[in-house]
Amino acid sequence: MAFTKKLMTAAIIACVIPATPALAVVNPDPVLSRKVPPAVVALHSSQNLSLRSQFCTGTVIEKNWVLTAAHCIYFNPEHPEEISVVAKVGSTRLVRKVTMVKVHPRYEISDETGTVNDLALLRLEEPFHSIKPIKPATPKDENSGIYAADLILYGWGTVERGSTGSGKTKGPTIPVKPRAARQVLRTPETAGISYRPEAHLPTLLTTADGLVQGSCFGDSGGPIVAYAPGATRLVGVVSYGAGNCLLAVAGVNTKVAPLWPWIAKVIKG
Repeated sequence: MAFTKKLMTAAIIACVIPATPALAVVNPDPVLSRKVPPAVVALHSSQNLSLRSQFCTGTVIEKNWVLTAAHCIYFNPEHPEEISVVAKVGSTRLVRKVTMVKVHPRYEISDETGTVNDLALLRLEEPFHSIKPIKPATPKDENSGIYAADLILYGWGTVERGSTGSGKTKGPTIPVKPRAARQVLRTPETAGISYRPEAHLPTLLTTADGLVQGSCFGDSGGPIVAYAPGATRLVGVVSYGAGNCLLAVAGVNTKVAPLWPWIAKVIKG
């Protein structure tokens, strides 16, 4: 099986969401989507940087390190050269090759418990000198109540238009770009999906008129960013969700703070 197909299959299975390349953040906020930090990057298969080669999202946490979900690349970490990281800085598209992949050693996935420790780190061949990294949350941030801050989901994906007058479906006609949506933490009673409170952040926003805003295919590995007074922190990484992204079922994100010691060890090592 080709590397690209493996990437797509892994993301589909682990996220428990449909193989719909047209979907990124469901019902994104148009204002927030105009202000996505450049540190929110797209992961592509290196052989093909077209719209359809994007398979996951990541976050620049150091100039030469990207944090993403383990399920995006866990099956083939021995071939980092087959992954490219794409960032958008203004109208400029920056591309970096990956030289190392580190998957959390206790990453697990199952139908019964969902995914746990769903994090991976990508080391870049060349740093993103012009991009300001987003700092991951630490246990200290967690103890300060960071989850009560303003939470924003960011993700990448393609957009497809509907059928033409001839009945033929158009391909992607809008350039790939990141999107954003505000998020609200869900409780076990309102999440609509199983998760572990000590390991996960289930988030979803349903507006007053019933509009659902959350994560979907293509957002895997993307960040939930907390904007607290005086601090901006990456608190969650998109992990898995419901089969129909438009259902009022929370997306489950891996908590970053409890896994900070592993992140720091890999980066320093």
